[in-house]
Amino acid sequence: MAIERRIIKDEAEWLAWRQEDITASVVAALWMLHPYETIYGLAAQRTGLHMPEPRSSPILSRGREFQEVVGRYLKRDHPGWKIRPGNVYLRDPKLRLGGTPDFFCSTEDKRKGVIEAKTVASLAFRRNWSEGVPGWISLQTLTCAMLERADFGLVAALVVDPWHWPPELHEYMVPRHPEAEQRIIEGVQNFWAALARKEMPTPDFTKDGALISAMFPHCTPGKTVDLSTDNRMPELLAEHARLKAEQRELEKRVKALATEAKEKIGDAEVAIVNGWRVTCKEVHVKEKVVPPYSYRLLNATPDKEQDSEAAE
Repeated sequence: MAIERRIIKDEAEWLAWRQEDITASVVAALWMLHPYETIYGLAAQRTGLHMPEPRSSPILSRGREFQEVVGRYLKRDHPGWKIRPGNVYLRDPKLRLGGTPDFFCSTEDKRKGVIEAKTVASLAFRRNWSEGVPGWISLQTLTCAMLERADFGLVAALVVDPWHWPPELHEYMVPRHPEAEQRIIEGVQNFWAALARKEMPTPDFTKDGALISAMFPHCTPGKTVDLSTDNRMPELLAEHARLKAEQRELEKRVKALATEAKEKIGDAEVAIVNGWRVTCKEVHVKEKVVPPYSYRLLNATPDKEQDSEAAE
């Protein structure tokens, strides 16, 4: 692989570069292993749908702020290593595969590595890291190591607990793995080949709702699509109607239970209940003006003939 090394001087430019490629941070989505991204989302964005990355989210902001702390901890724990920030976008132009390691390093014995820094809340760490590095992060690190031709990858997870300070740094080696790297290469090749054939992957309907809404934000007045030969549609509409009816009943039951509990609590703010911590505080909502917006509402009712057949 002939690897490009682009120095990152401007964030907007860097984000534009990333749109040209499959990046290490989302490569796991090709096998439906990413917690946030999907292969359908990758395909939609790479074929022109503009979905800006949430660069200003609190979690991402926290990660950027703590990345310097991770660097300091690493230098403290590995005084013989040379560690420098990875302000470089690595790119294989033939594969259209890229990655931005958080740090580059070299060890006392001249072994070259890439480091991925992750900031993890203590609860999330206990829940998701009990068996080691989550798979999507391992694939991210391995992809960057492959692009850098490094000897190894390292994941440095800074566990932040609001009740304990300082945070703890956990390190996990990610060795090079030729078979896994070949799978990454083939997965990326297959992705781009499918797009070239104009073949869209199947959406993940639990994650791709906002994306599908963005792709079809408006309906064409008077347009009709014939789905009479689509055997899945009657099935999914029947399940949709059944679950909506159950949802309405559950919402009424939840409201009734909350009302019963409030009646028992009365005007108290705190209730002592065996096995539970219960409060019933006042919540003050500020007045706000909601700007106008539009959305598409799915409305499906069964035909009368189908109703009569079901009754019989």
